[in-house]
Amino acid sequence: MAPVLGEYLLSGPEPKLVAFAQLLDQTKKTAAAGELLANLGKRLRDREIRTEALAPIRDRLESTIAPLLAGESDDAIRFTAANLAATWGNADAIKIVTGTLLDPKVAEATRIAAAEAMAAPGNAQAIHILDTVLSDTQAPQLLRRAALSALGRIESSDASTAILEDFPSLPATLQRDAIELLTQRQESGAKLISAVKAGTIPASAINPMQVRKMAATDDSLKSDIEAIWGRVRTDRNPQREEVIAKFLKLAGEKTGDWRNGKTVFTRTCSACHKLHGEGNLIGPDLTVSGRGTLEQLLSNVLDPNLVIGEHYQARIVTTADGRTLMGLPVEDSEQRLVLRPPTGQDEVIPRAQVKSVEILPMSLMPEGLEATMSEQDMIDLINYLAWDLHPDNPDAKAFAGVKLKSSPK
Repeated sequence: MAPVLGEYLLSGPEPKLVAFAQLLDQTKKTAAAGELLANLGKRLRDREIRTEALAPIRDRLESTIAPLLAGESDDAIRFTAANLAATWGNADAIKIVTGTLLDPKVAEATRIAAAEAMAAPGNAQAIHILDTVLSDTQAPQLLRRAALSALGRIESSDASTAILEDFPSLPATLQRDAIELLTQRQESGAKLISAVKAGTIPASAINPMQVRKMAATDDSLKSDIEAIWGRVRTDRNPQREEVIAKFLKLAGEKTGDWRNGKTVFTRTCSACHKLHGEGNLIGPDLTVSGRGTLEQLLSNVLDPNLVIGEHYQARIVTTADGRTLMGLPVEDSEQRLVLRPPTGQDEVIPRAQVKSVEILPMSLMPEGLEATMSEQDMIDLINYLAWDLHPDNPDAKAFAGVKLKSSPK
């Protein structure tokens, strides 16, 4: 009952924090207290509740949490209390969270929660600890991703510098996440452009939508952006029809290898699309959508701005703390706006933090996919996509117009 009441007290544009503190006092060291603390901590980390809003109840929270941090509860509640108190810089809490994050014997999910909590202090020590995890090539990838995400939430030049320095050693999926984070702020975007100009990060690592996002944050970046990527388009490119015609012809002339095509799909498309049960559902599920014929397939892949469903129109959101976020809206309420960017990690933006929202007339899927890979890789990708069922299925049939190997299975 207490967790349900706590949810009610913290919901809405004006959380009832005094009543919440009274409820927390009543639960003391019970499991319900842990759920209440976890709820408040999550809302603080998501910035639905600002840390300064806790000022009227800070002393009451500290008196409740102090014995929990001292060990007068089970480990789970102690860690939950530490995660919460770390958001306002409690030294004992930060020590517990740091120890948890750096201990390889602790469960991965708990260490991920600790990494998320380290974004709140945002000081040099927190940046150093998160950088230690991010740069550890032996650490679990999900943990490194959490450390990267936490660094991206810290408003500090040192945090973006750490991400850029670690970039070459990151696996491809984390490099993609890093680019998304670096393009969220004006300062880190400028650093990213400098890295591209210096040759330490390839220009191809930044997709056209991310380039557009950077161009929207600062007019002073536009000249460098145009020098590297050319003019940023804001409308559909009619020349896409020529590209479609080219690959429609090549698909019937060049033999494709669907197995390599699957590898290309995993690397290039699976962050946003699901096919045969693999990938993410940010864009449409390609298993059941957009692949009726070879012509339809090529149109959707090579000219993504031709037809855009209402639910797939991206938003660019500028926040009060200076971030520029891009993604598809998955929740839009009086309390929050939740965006799902290409990285797949939802961004929760408190309504009070939303400065402006722009609905893009272009798809979140970048135009010019064929320019990011070799011609043969593109043919192989088309070959993988051009089956009504998984190519391993003996009942699978390929679309007319696709040249297959003599033994495709």
